[in-house]
Amino acid sequence: MTAPVEAPAEAALDFSDHKGVWVYVQHRAGEAAPVSWQLLGVGRDMAQEINAPVSAVVLGSNVRHLADEAIAYGADNVYLVDDPALASYRTQPYAYAVAQLIQKYKPDIVQYASTMHGSNAAYTDDAVVKAALAADATQISVDPEQGYL
Repeated sequence: MTAPVEAPAEAALDFSDHKGVWVYVQHRAGEAAPVSWQLLGVGRDMAQEINAPVSAVVLGSNVRHLADEAIAYGADNVYLVDDPALASYRTQPYAYAVAQLIQKYKPDIVQYASTMHGSNAAYTDDAVVKAALAADATQISVDPEQGYL
């Protein structure tokens, strides 16, 4: 009789180098969805709880004005990817762009609107970067000591 094979223990994930709350700015043809600015307010509150910056993520073509709006609505920083290839929302190019930003700059939290576009982007980015996702949440909070959702 052989002994049962145990699965290797999973290494604990280290998020100590992650910092900040991001809000994905959803728009159509350069017109921001109002929910993006509402989320920026929620993001600001969360960021204050964990003593971190709140940033906006703006993707598209000719959308610099949305970066300026995000600052006006309270973003400390804006990650702007302005490229003609992003003129219209398409899942793969948008997911790839956001995933690269997430992997490079390592936010603690990324918020997306609970819309068809936002949910699509969130689920795709979650799959690409293999992160935790809280979808369609109506209320979330942060543990200020640990910085976890």
